[in-house]
Amino acid sequence: MSTEIPDHNIRGALLLLHADMRCWKCAGTLRVGALAGQAHTEAWLDEAEPPRWLPFGEPAALQRVTSMSPDLEALVRRQLPTYHPAFSQTAEMGYFMNHCPHCQASTGDFYAHASAGAFFAWPRRGTEGIEIIELGDGEITAEPPYIIPPEFNLTPRQARERFPKAIKAAERTKE
Repeated sequence: MSTEIPDHNIRGALLLLHADMRCWKCAGTLRVGALAGQAHTEAWLDEAEPPRWLPFGEPAALQRVTSMSPDLEALVRRQLPTYHPAFSQTAEMGYFMNHCPHCQASTGDFYAHASAGAFFAWPRRGTEGIEIIELGDGEITAEPPYIIPPEFNLTPRQARERFPKAIKAAERTKE
């Protein structure tokens, strides 16, 4: 049985999260955004036997988004024009990230999702200060580990311990 590999690895009902933070570089107010999936949003798991689409099971914020379907990207740009692709020296890859409107500094996912970030442990920590916009159905591609589980946020070391297959797959694609 052959399984066709999809163009995107996340599909279904998506959300755009908005919140205000301080820019790491100039301390100006920065409107940050992140994409999130709902409980029935699906991820393509090529490590599963057989490879297949599986629902998230609960809402989850996403990181390392590298591409979006054209209609979804246009909608996100209208809602948050400072969220666009750039290269991260830290992650050693390009992905959609936030940019400061004052100093144009790129703000990677880690800053917005870390323990002091606007989206840490969303939605378990609550939604205070977070505006949620329903984007409808869409398709995106994100590099593993792309889901930030709502009950914890991982350091790189923790991610390697909990998601060794996903980390190895991401490292293979860099070679």
